[in-house]
Amino acid sequence: MLAPSFWGKIFHGELAQAIALVAYGNRFLHDSGQGPAPELWGSNSTVRNLQVLRFTDADQFAFARDAILLTPQNQTAPWFQDLSQRQARRLLLYVVRGTLKHGLPEIVATAFAGSNRWIIQADFQDRFELWVPSWLPPGLEEKGWSVAYRRQIVEKPVIKPPESLDSYEKELMDAIRANRDFASKALHERKGPPDGLGYFIKMFEKALGLANSADPEPSYPDMIPQTGYPVRSRRLIAVASNAWVFGGMSWWNDIFFNDESCQDEHSRLVAQLYNAVIEDLLAGTNSFETQFSSVGAR
Repeated sequence: MLAPSFWGKIFHGELAQAIALVAYGNRFLHDSGQGPAPELWGSNSTVRNLQVLRFTDADQFAFARDAILLTPQNQTAPWFQDLSQRQARRLLLYVVRGTLKHGLPEIVATAFAGSNRWIIQADFQDRFELWVPSWLPPGLEEKGWSVAYRRQIVEKPVIKPPESLDSYEKELMDAIRANRDFASKALHERKGPPDGLGYFIKMFEKALGLANSADPEPSYPDMIPQTGYPVRSRRLIAVASNAWVFGGMSWWNDIFFNDESCQDEHSRLVAQLYNAVIEDLLAGTNSFETQFSSVGAR
């Protein structure tokens, strides 16, 4: 098995993009008088590989030539500005958990591009909007994917900000340590592929090392703005994004061992880690410092 050390960014690109839209949007909504709305197109790594970026209503065929766009194509600033003018209070990240219609387990499904699992919720005074991504793969002469975030109006929120980060921090660190220790033991006992085990041990160590960093850097360094998030939230996002080891062939969830009990323990630990990473990315992203006082107080 070849370890995926030659791949580009390890973290999930579509999820990184949703996090960036939420994070930069919250920074602007908090103080829209600070300057122009942030333009991520052409400058932020989370949208660098896109061919088309659109914001439409849910009743539109998102990629039709005559689709009615809510804001100009291939720009984020007008979308942020529109949310501010309509007095959006905040943006929150929501992840649809469980098995979707294609029937693949959630961890396996993350290996495939084009998921509508990563959703943005916009909170207003008397209503809520869900911006659900629809993805289109590139054509023969195109270089990047196209995505349209389609607006749905809902009466009740699907997610709320966390009241504290304490439990999320502990669960994530415990899960990373447990997976690292398991990989180290399996490597020592020669129960799995040495190259793959060694690679993921290094990944786990890197993620753990960010837990006490004064300037923690996510897998996509510009995924969240430099201001607006307390260091605890930044650490949580950095640790979780650097502990992303899930995908298809050769990823941590795809490693096979020559011992049945070892394989069973691996499956349990992978599920524990995946759940902790997802929940902590949600908690960190949804804990913009001005939303409540309990987070970041320490």
